[in-house]
Formats: sequence, C-alpha cells, structure tokens
Amino acid sequence: MNFKTTRTLSIVILSILLGMNTNLFADDTGGYGGRWTNKGYDIDGTWKIVQKADKTVLVLDENFKTRKGPDLKIFLSKIALKDIKGSKVKYSSVLVSPLKSPKGAQEYEIPDDISLEDYASVLIHCEAYAHLWGGAALEQ
Repeated sequence: MNFKTTRTLSIVILSILLGMNTNLFADDTGGYGGRWTNKGYDIDGTWKIVQKADKTVLVLDENFKTRKGPDLKIFLSKIALKDIKGSKVKYSSVLVSPLKSPKGAQEYEIPDDISLEDYASVLIHCEAYAHLWGGAALEQ
C-alpha cells in the first residue's frame, strides 16, 4: 500500500469513527458520484455530477477506462442498475451523450430539462447491439 492509499484509508476510517460524511466523490454542492458497476465489461475509475456555473456536468475521472465499443453512449435511466437489461435501456432512459473516449478524464453536460431526482442510474451502453457495459446507482 502506498502513502496516498494509506492516507486516504486513514481519513475514511477516521471519518467513520467520528460519524462524518464519507462520500469522497461528492462535490461541495451535494452532488452525485461513485464507482462504476460492471455489467458486460470492466469499467474502471470514478464519476461525479457537479454544478459548473449554471450547468450540470457528469465528470469521469482520469482513471476512467473501459473496453472500446462500436456505439457506446451515456444514458440516465429511471430503472435501477440491478434491474435493467441492455434491451430495455433505449426505452427507459434518456441519452446524455455518445462516449467521447473509452479512457481518460471527460465531461458531459446534462441537458437542462433533466431532473436528476427522476432517474435511478447512470449507464454506459452500446446502443447498436443493446449491450449494457455497466453503470452506477444515481445516489447522493
């Protein structure tokens, strides 16, 4: 274990003992964030949703990495990740954007007419083959 990992782990343990908020991925506006859950392929890295000026933005960190696919897109779904199948994404979700790259830091603006409270998960999905790569629960 390196110094940075040890220090982060120590902070989390101390925060738990003191009853503090341990959501390391939430921004100071109470945003959403976390790690990806693999469904079809591995997805590494973390994500968060933050406010930047008057825009809501989905941010993938510099450690984001997944397998390259032919038609990967980011969706917000009203169905919980544990319950959704690739064939249902198109009918229960709203498209945020095509995935810019299978690796590295990225940002995606979430349309103004989307209320995050109406959605249960954020997904990475191959629309052409109806294959769900993975996603995460959309929780604060």
